[in-house]
Amino acid sequence: MSSRFYSPEEAYEILAASESDALADSDTLTASDIEPLSEPSSDGDPPPSTGRRESIWVPPNMAAPEIPPFLATPGITVRVEDCEPVSFFNLFMSDDVFEMVVEQTNLFANQYLDAHPDSHRHRRNKWHPTDVIALKKIWALTLVMGIVKKPSIRSYWHKNPILATPLFPRVMKRERYENLMRFLHFNDNTLCPPRNDLMHDRLYKIRPLISLISAKFTDNYVPDQNISVDESLMKFKGRLLFKQYIPSKRSRYGVKFYKLCESTTGYTWAFRIYEGKDSHLDPPGCPDCIGTSGKIVWDLVYPLFTRAIIYGSITITPVSTYLKIYIVLRPLRVAQCGRIAEVFPKS
Repeated sequence: MSSRFYSPEEAYEILAASESDALADSDTLTASDIEPLSEPSSDGDPPPSTGRRESIWVPPNMAAPEIPPFLATPGITVRVEDCEPVSFFNLFMSDDVFEMVVEQTNLFANQYLDAHPDSHRHRRNKWHPTDVIALKKIWALTLVMGIVKKPSIRSYWHKNPILATPLFPRVMKRERYENLMRFLHFNDNTLCPPRNDLMHDRLYKIRPLISLISAKFTDNYVPDQNISVDESLMKFKGRLLFKQYIPSKRSRYGVKFYKLCESTTGYTWAFRIYEGKDSHLDPPGCPDCIGTSGKIVWDLVYPLFTRAIIYGSITITPVSTYLKIYIVLRPLRVAQCGRIAEVFPKS
Protein backbone atom coordinates (compact mmCIF):
# COMPACT_ATOMS: atom_id res chain seq x y z
CA MET A 1 0.00 0.00 0.00
CA SER A 2 1.17 3.56 -0.59
CA SER A 3 2.02 6.03 2.18
CA ARG A 4 1.46 9.77 2.32
CA PHE A 5 1.57 12.75 4.68
CA TYR A 6 -1.53 13.84 6.56
CA SER A 7 -2.54 17.45 7.07
CA PRO A 8 -3.38 18.61 10.65
CA GLU A 9 -7.09 18.56 9.75
CA GLU A 10 -6.89 15.00 8.42
CA ALA A 11 -4.89 13.85 11.44
CA TYR A 12 -7.50 15.29 13.80
CA GLU A 13 -10.27 13.54 11.86
CA ILE A 14 -8.42 10.25 12.34
CA LEU A 15 -8.20 10.85 16.09
CA ALA A 16 -11.88 11.79 16.29
CA ALA A 17 -12.90 8.74 14.27
CA SER A 18 -10.85 6.51 16.54
CA GLU A 19 -13.24 7.37 19.38
CA SER A 20 -15.96 5.26 17.79
CA ASP A 21 -13.90 2.83 15.68
CA ALA A 22 -10.31 1.99 16.56
CA LEU A 23 -10.64 2.76 20.26
CA ALA A 24 -13.85 0.80 20.67
CA ASP A 25 -11.92 -2.39 21.42
CA SER A 26 -8.90 -0.92 23.23
CA ASP A 27 -8.09 1.76 25.79
CA THR A 28 -5.01 2.97 23.86
CA LEU A 29 -4.19 3.86 20.26
CA THR A 30 -0.93 2.60 18.79
CA ALA A 31 0.96 3.64 15.68
CA SER A 32 -0.30 0.57 13.80
CA ASP A 33 -3.86 1.93 13.96
CA ILE A 34 -3.14 4.70 11.41
CA GLU A 35 -1.24 4.87 8.15
CA PRO A 36 2.48 5.38 8.84
CA LEU A 37 4.07 8.62 7.71
CA SER A 38 7.04 8.69 5.34
CA GLU A 39 8.84 11.35 3.36
CA PRO A 40 8.81 11.34 -0.45
CA SER A 41 11.99 10.43 -2.30
CA SER A 42 14.28 13.10 -3.70
CA ASP A 43 13.21 12.49 -7.32
CA GLY A 44 9.55 13.02 -6.49
CA ASP A 45 8.50 9.39 -6.90
CA PRO A 46 6.56 7.79 -4.03
CA PRO A 47 8.52 5.27 -1.94
CA PRO A 48 7.98 1.62 -2.81
CA SER A 49 5.42 -0.26 -0.77
CA THR A 50 6.80 -2.96 1.53
CA GLY A 51 3.48 -4.66 2.00
CA ARG A 52 3.54 -4.28 5.79
CA ARG A 53 2.79 -1.43 8.19
CA GLU A 54 5.77 0.04 10.03
CA SER A 55 6.15 2.90 12.50
CA ILE A 56 8.20 5.70 10.90
CA TRP A 57 9.15 8.65 13.12
CA VAL A 58 9.35 11.93 11.21
CA PRO A 59 10.26 15.51 12.27
CA PRO A 60 7.45 17.19 14.24
CA ASN A 61 5.05 19.63 12.70
CA MET A 62 6.60 23.04 13.25
CA ALA A 63 3.27 24.88 13.07
CA ALA A 64 2.33 26.63 16.30
CA PRO A 65 -0.62 24.95 18.09
CA GLU A 66 -3.84 26.89 18.37
CA ILE A 67 -4.46 27.47 22.08
CA PRO A 68 -7.60 29.39 23.13
CA PRO A 69 -6.93 32.58 25.07
CA PHE A 70 -6.72 32.34 28.85
CA LEU A 71 -9.24 34.71 30.40
CA ALA A 72 -8.97 34.02 34.14
CA THR A 73 -7.27 36.15 36.79
CA PRO A 74 -5.06 33.71 38.71
CA GLY A 75 -3.90 34.21 42.27
CA ILE A 76 -5.12 34.40 45.85
CA THR A 77 -8.79 35.30 46.21
CA VAL A 78 -8.57 36.62 49.80
CA ARG A 79 -6.76 39.54 51.35
CA VAL A 80 -3.45 38.55 52.92
CA GLU A 81 -1.95 41.95 53.72
CA ASP A 82 -0.61 42.17 57.29
CA CYS A 83 -1.75 38.61 58.03
CA GLU A 84 -0.23 36.62 60.86
CA PRO A 85 0.78 32.97 60.31
CA VAL A 86 -2.33 31.79 62.15
CA SER A 87 -4.45 33.74 59.65
CA PHE A 88 -3.25 31.49 56.83
CA PHE A 89 -4.07 28.47 58.96
CA ASN A 90 -7.58 29.81 59.51
CA LEU A 91 -8.11 30.11 55.76
CA PHE A 92 -8.16 26.32 55.53
CA MET A 93 -9.14 25.31 59.08
CA SER A 94 -11.88 27.86 59.68
CA ASP A 95 -14.46 27.77 62.45
CA ASP A 96 -17.01 25.93 60.30
CA VAL A 97 -14.58 22.99 60.09
CA PHE A 98 -14.08 22.94 63.86
CA GLU A 99 -17.81 23.32 64.50
CA MET A 100 -18.46 20.23 62.38
CA VAL A 101 -15.86 18.26 64.35
CA VAL A 102 -17.29 19.49 67.67
CA GLU A 103 -20.79 18.41 66.69
CA GLN A 104 -19.72 14.92 65.60
CA THR A 105 -17.39 14.44 68.59
CA ASN A 106 -20.11 15.27 71.09
CA LEU A 107 -22.57 13.08 69.19
CA PHE A 108 -20.27 10.06 69.22
CA ALA A 109 -19.44 10.56 72.91
CA ASN A 110 -23.14 10.56 73.81
CA GLN A 111 -23.78 7.49 71.65
CA TYR A 112 -20.89 5.62 73.26
CA LEU A 113 -21.79 6.52 76.85
CA ASP A 114 -25.45 5.60 76.27
CA ALA A 115 -24.40 2.22 74.92
CA HIS A 116 -21.87 1.67 77.76
CA PRO A 117 -23.49 2.99 80.97
CA ASP A 118 -20.93 1.12 83.11
CA SER A 119 -17.93 2.72 81.41
CA HIS A 120 -15.34 4.30 83.69
CA ARG A 121 -15.69 7.50 81.64
CA HIS A 122 -19.14 7.96 83.23
CA ARG A 123 -17.71 8.11 86.70
CA ARG A 124 -16.57 11.30 88.41
CA ASN A 125 -17.80 13.41 85.48
CA LYS A 126 -14.83 12.46 83.34
CA TRP A 127 -16.62 13.56 80.19
CA HIS A 128 -18.33 16.83 79.39
CA PRO A 129 -19.14 18.24 75.93
CA THR A 130 -16.37 20.01 74.06
CA ASP A 131 -16.35 23.26 72.09
CA VAL A 132 -14.35 24.96 69.34
CA ILE A 133 -11.80 26.48 71.75
CA ALA A 134 -10.99 23.12 73.34
CA LEU A 135 -10.69 21.49 69.94
CA LYS A 136 -8.25 24.15 68.76
CA LYS A 137 -6.15 23.52 71.85
CA ILE A 138 -6.04 19.83 71.02
CA TRP A 139 -5.03 20.62 67.46
CA ALA A 140 -2.24 22.93 68.65
CA LEU A 141 -0.88 20.44 71.20
CA THR A 142 -0.90 17.65 68.64
CA LEU A 143 1.07 19.82 66.20
CA VAL A 144 3.64 20.56 68.92
CA MET A 145 4.00 16.83 69.53
CA GLY A 146 5.30 16.53 65.99
CA ILE A 147 8.12 18.94 66.86
CA VAL A 148 8.88 17.87 70.45
CA LYS A 149 9.38 14.11 70.29
CA LYS A 150 8.66 12.00 73.37
CA PRO A 151 8.18 8.23 73.86
CA SER A 152 4.49 8.38 74.86
CA ILE A 153 1.52 10.73 75.13
CA ARG A 154 1.67 10.76 78.91
CA SER A 155 5.32 11.86 78.81
CA TYR A 156 4.21 15.33 77.75
CA TRP A 157 2.49 15.76 81.13
CA HIS A 158 5.45 14.41 83.12
CA LYS A 159 5.86 16.13 86.50
CA ASN A 160 9.57 15.46 86.78
CA PRO A 161 11.27 18.87 86.28
CA ILE A 162 13.94 17.25 84.11
CA LEU A 163 11.41 15.65 81.74
CA ALA A 164 8.51 18.08 82.08
CA THR A 165 7.03 20.09 79.21
CA PRO A 166 5.28 23.00 81.00
CA LEU A 167 3.20 24.03 77.99
CA PHE A 168 1.00 20.92 77.97
CA PRO A 169 -0.34 20.91 81.56
CA ARG A 170 -0.79 24.66 81.35
CA VAL A 171 -3.03 24.39 78.26
CA MET A 172 -5.04 21.26 79.10
CA LYS A 173 -5.15 18.39 81.59
CA ARG A 174 -3.88 15.05 80.34
CA GLU A 175 -7.13 13.22 81.18
CA ARG A 176 -9.15 15.78 79.21
CA TYR A 177 -6.84 15.47 76.23
CA GLU A 178 -7.11 11.67 76.23
CA ASN A 179 -10.91 11.77 76.49
CA LEU A 180 -11.22 14.18 73.58
CA MET A 181 -8.88 12.12 71.44
CA ARG A 182 -10.86 9.01 72.37
CA PHE A 183 -14.14 10.48 71.10
CA LEU A 184 -12.79 12.58 68.22
CA HIS A 185 -15.12 11.99 65.26
CA PHE A 186 -15.99 13.51 61.87
CA ASN A 187 -19.17 11.68 60.82
CA ASP A 188 -22.18 9.86 62.27
CA ASN A 189 -21.46 6.11 62.49
CA THR A 190 -25.14 5.21 62.61
CA LEU A 191 -25.70 6.53 59.07
CA CYS A 192 -22.77 4.69 57.45
CA PRO A 193 -23.92 2.26 54.70
CA PRO A 194 -22.84 -1.37 55.22
CA ARG A 195 -19.84 -2.71 53.33
CA ASN A 196 -21.95 -4.77 50.95
CA ASP A 197 -23.96 -1.70 49.97
CA LEU A 198 -23.27 -0.12 46.57
CA MET A 199 -23.17 3.30 48.25
CA HIS A 200 -20.53 2.25 50.79
CA ASP A 201 -17.75 4.80 51.13
CA ARG A 202 -14.40 3.63 52.47
CA LEU A 203 -13.65 7.20 53.54
CA TYR A 204 -17.07 7.75 55.10
CA LYS A 205 -15.73 8.51 58.58
CA ILE A 206 -13.63 11.44 57.35
CA ARG A 207 -15.63 12.39 54.24
CA PRO A 208 -17.07 15.64 55.72
CA LEU A 209 -13.57 16.77 56.70
CA ILE A 210 -12.23 15.98 53.22
CA SER A 211 -15.09 17.84 51.55
CA LEU A 212 -14.72 20.97 53.69
CA ILE A 213 -10.94 21.20 53.33
CA SER A 214 -11.09 20.47 49.61
CA ALA A 215 -13.55 23.34 49.19
CA LYS A 216 -11.14 25.65 51.02
CA PHE A 217 -8.35 24.81 48.57
CA THR A 218 -10.52 25.77 45.59
CA ASP A 219 -12.10 28.87 47.16
CA ASN A 220 -8.89 30.53 48.32
CA TYR A 221 -6.97 30.40 45.04
CA VAL A 222 -7.49 30.56 41.26
CA PRO A 223 -4.91 28.49 39.35
CA ASP A 224 -2.96 29.77 36.38
CA GLN A 225 -3.40 28.50 32.82
CA ASN A 226 -0.88 25.66 33.12
CA ILE A 227 -1.90 22.95 35.57
CA SER A 228 -0.76 19.39 36.13
CA VAL A 229 -2.81 16.29 36.96
CA ASP A 230 -0.70 13.52 38.47
CA GLU A 231 -0.51 11.08 41.39
CA SER A 232 1.21 11.53 44.74
CA LEU A 233 1.94 9.17 47.64
CA MET A 234 1.51 10.13 51.30
CA LYS A 235 3.65 7.93 53.55
CA PHE A 236 1.64 5.51 55.69
CA LYS A 237 2.69 2.07 56.92
CA GLY A 238 -0.32 1.18 59.08
CA ARG A 239 -3.13 -1.23 58.27
CA LEU A 240 -5.32 0.02 55.43
CA LEU A 241 -7.20 -1.82 52.71
CA PHE A 242 -6.21 0.55 49.91
CA LYS A 243 -2.62 1.19 51.00
CA GLN A 244 -0.33 1.28 47.97
CA TYR A 245 3.21 0.11 47.30
CA ILE A 246 4.94 2.17 44.60
CA PRO A 247 8.72 1.46 44.45
CA SER A 248 9.40 4.52 42.28
CA LYS A 249 8.11 6.88 44.99
CA ARG A 250 10.26 8.08 47.86
CA SER A 251 7.83 6.85 50.52
CA ARG A 252 7.09 3.57 48.66
CA TYR A 253 4.22 2.67 51.06
CA GLY A 254 1.30 4.97 51.65
CA VAL A 255 -2.02 6.44 50.52
CA LYS A 256 -2.18 7.46 46.88
CA PHE A 257 -3.62 10.83 45.89
CA TYR A 258 -4.60 12.18 42.51
CA LYS A 259 -3.91 15.92 42.55
CA LEU A 260 -4.54 18.88 40.32
CA CYS A 261 -1.73 21.37 40.93
CA GLU A 262 -0.66 24.66 39.44
CA SER A 263 2.52 24.08 37.45
CA THR A 264 4.31 27.29 38.43
CA THR A 265 3.72 27.26 42.21
CA GLY A 266 2.83 23.62 42.94
CA TYR A 267 -0.34 24.73 44.76
CA THR A 268 -2.80 21.83 45.20
CA TRP A 269 -6.12 23.11 43.88
CA ALA A 270 -8.03 19.80 43.98
CA PHE A 271 -7.31 16.24 45.08
CA ARG A 272 -8.88 12.80 45.21
CA ILE A 273 -7.86 9.90 47.44
CA TYR A 274 -7.46 6.53 45.75
CA GLU A 275 -9.79 4.02 47.44
CA GLY A 276 -9.02 0.86 45.46
CA LYS A 277 -9.70 -0.57 42.02
CA ASP A 278 -13.27 -1.48 42.90
CA SER A 279 -14.21 1.98 44.16
CA HIS A 280 -17.16 3.63 42.43
CA LEU A 281 -16.20 6.63 40.31
CA ASP A 282 -18.96 8.57 38.53
CA PRO A 283 -18.11 12.30 38.25
CA PRO A 284 -20.90 14.58 36.98
CA GLY A 285 -21.17 14.99 33.24
CA CYS A 286 -18.39 12.50 32.53
CA PRO A 287 -18.65 10.35 29.36
CA ASP A 288 -18.50 6.60 29.95
CA CYS A 289 -16.04 6.04 27.11
CA ILE A 290 -12.90 7.52 28.65
CA GLY A 291 -12.10 4.81 31.20
CA THR A 292 -11.04 5.01 34.85
CA SER A 293 -7.93 7.17 34.33
CA GLY A 294 -9.90 9.58 32.19
CA LYS A 295 -12.65 9.82 34.80
CA ILE A 296 -10.09 10.78 37.44
CA VAL A 297 -8.83 13.62 35.24
CA TRP A 298 -12.41 14.70 34.51
CA ASP A 299 -13.33 14.64 38.22
CA LEU A 300 -10.44 16.97 39.09
CA VAL A 301 -10.85 19.33 36.14
CA TYR A 302 -14.66 19.46 36.07
CA PRO A 303 -14.97 22.23 38.73
CA LEU A 304 -13.06 24.49 36.33
CA PHE A 305 -15.70 23.89 33.65
CA THR A 306 -18.31 25.46 35.90
CA ARG A 307 -16.31 28.69 35.61
CA ALA A 308 -16.53 28.73 31.81
CA ILE A 309 -17.11 32.50 31.76
CA ILE A 310 -13.74 33.01 33.46
CA TYR A 311 -11.65 30.25 31.91
CA GLY A 312 -10.61 30.20 28.28
CA SER A 313 -8.22 27.24 28.30
CA ILE A 314 -6.09 25.13 30.58
CA THR A 315 -3.16 22.90 29.83
CA ILE A 316 -2.96 19.48 31.46
CA THR A 317 0.18 17.41 31.74
CA PRO A 318 0.44 14.46 31.53
CA VAL A 319 -2.46 13.56 29.24
CA SER A 320 -3.24 10.38 31.22
CA THR A 321 -1.80 8.39 28.27
CA TYR A 322 -5.24 8.21 26.60
CA LEU A 323 -6.28 9.95 23.40
CA LYS A 324 -9.88 9.49 24.47
CA ILE A 325 -9.61 12.09 27.23
CA TYR A 326 -7.98 14.47 24.75
CA ILE A 327 -10.80 14.06 22.25
CA VAL A 328 -13.42 14.65 24.96
CA LEU A 329 -11.77 17.72 26.51
CA ARG A 330 -10.67 19.47 23.32
CA PRO A 331 -14.18 20.77 22.39
CA LEU A 332 -14.37 22.22 25.91
CA ARG A 333 -11.43 24.54 25.12
CA VAL A 334 -8.97 22.48 27.14
CA ALA A 335 -5.53 22.31 25.54
CA GLN A 336 -3.39 19.39 26.70
CA CYS A 337 0.22 18.33 26.46
CA GLY A 338 1.93 15.07 27.31
CA ARG A 339 4.61 12.61 26.22
CA ILE A 340 3.64 11.33 22.79
CA ALA A 341 5.79 8.24 23.38
CA GLU A 342 3.14 7.05 25.84
CA VAL A 343 0.60 6.91 22.99
CA PHE A 344 2.78 6.02 19.99
CA PRO A 345 5.71 3.97 21.34
CA LYS A 346 8.76 3.50 19.11
CA SER A 347 8.94 -0.25 19.64
